[in-house]
Amino acid sequence: MTQPNLPGRRHLAIRSIAVLMAVGLVQLDLGLMFSRGRLAIRSAEAQVTARKVALLVVPKAKAQAGEAPAVEQILRGFVGRTPVVQGFDFSPTGQPEVDAKAAATVDEALRALLLRNPRRAEEKAVEAQKLLDGAPGSGDARTWARLFKALGLARLGQGDKDGAKATILRSLVLWPSQRLDEYDAYSAEAKSVVADAREAFNALQTGGMKLSSTPTGSSVFVDGRERSGTPTTVSNLPAGPHLLRISKDGYAGEQRIVEVVAGDPARIEVKLKPSLFKDDLENARKIFERNFAAKANIEDTLRSLRTTLAVDELVVLQLGGARHATTLNGYVLRPDGRIEDVGTSIPKEGDFLARYGDFIGSILGGKPGPDPSEAALDPQKPVQSKVVKDIDDGGGIDTDIFKDKKKSQKSLTSQWWFWTAVAGGAALLGGGVYMLTRGTGAAAAGATGSVKLNLSGVKSEK
Repeated sequence: MTQPNLPGRRHLAIRSIAVLMAVGLVQLDLGLMFSRGRLAIRSAEAQVTARKVALLVVPKAKAQAGEAPAVEQILRGFVGRTPVVQGFDFSPTGQPEVDAKAAATVDEALRALLLRNPRRAEEKAVEAQKLLDGAPGSGDARTWARLFKALGLARLGQGDKDGAKATILRSLVLWPSQRLDEYDAYSAEAKSVVADAREAFNALQTGGMKLSSTPTGSSVFVDGRERSGTPTTVSNLPAGPHLLRISKDGYAGEQRIVEVVAGDPARIEVKLKPSLFKDDLENARKIFERNFAAKANIEDTLRSLRTTLAVDELVVLQLGGARHATTLNGYVLRPDGRIEDVGTSIPKEGDFLARYGDFIGSILGGKPGPDPSEAALDPQKPVQSKVVKDIDDGGGIDTDIFKDKKKSQKSLTSQWWFWTAVAGGAALLGGGVYMLTRGTGAAAAGATGSVKLNLSGVKSEK
């Protein structure tokens, strides 16, 4: 009688069991990842490179010479707020690569807080501050305010409530428009500390800065908001850290954190250094002012300046108009080399700022977003809720990131995914055993004798 092929069946069964055990381990590992909030699900989004756009405004006549710089700053603000567009900085400060790295490190600190790891959050916040301190002029007001926010919450998570309040107060000084609901993803205690810090902020005494610069007429920004040009005095600033930036087209800007104290304004003098493109920019402005109506006469200057600034698009506008309306007419040098005519007339009544934004949107093909300086510091995002939900152990979202994790976590055997993995693995293992033993009964009924097993296979003795 033919014997069943036990060696081949055994090898097949062993391989099947190995595969099934691997599947079971994957199930278990996935469950652990879910329970710890470390399963990252990222959507596949197209990566679009932002177009770099430079914008200039020149006056049509001497009557508009004083107004042109102000309109230029307004329009540049809208350029920077247009989707998939990066406005060219005519007076750069700091190091862009440091800015990006510091902002990403602050993101890591806030993410660590959502994952109940305040010690890790403090380490990343301190790392971000060292990056910014090591590259003077780096970091915008949002990055600094988020850094102090992360550092304050990290200190709260480690039991330093007073230190947390003082640090979050520094964040509020830099970004006063923060809302209490921005802290919903953390804990009730965190929101309480923020509320206390807000009361302290409202009670702060004020000070100021008396500013002068070389060259004069430089633009002044405090915490991202533009003030009058130098020389000037900025008053009624809450005591605490403020981000001061002084800039002028064709010069490297100066930016620093200034600790404002209550009382008389601090005197600050700044000397700006010329940039590499200063002379080319000034010469181009003169040519635009003299020959603006004749496109053929300025075409070479448009192309040359775009190359010098290394931008994708160059927008040059001429400001004119009368008492009740502002006219803007000019040219746009597109990435493909085409020069397009653009223009609009904007009444000085009503919401003329929105009309400026609409005009820039029509040129660049996108609607500018809201003023970032008036927005929340950290708008609620779906990712925050997702992370907090993943942290939860199964009994509802637990937003207290400062709990003792060992006390708050449930046992392994209480997790739904654990028993699902066990049941699935047991069923699959049972199937493998059945495959291993199937057919041996028929073989026994048709033959007698003993069976010896060795590593070479099966031998039958009658």
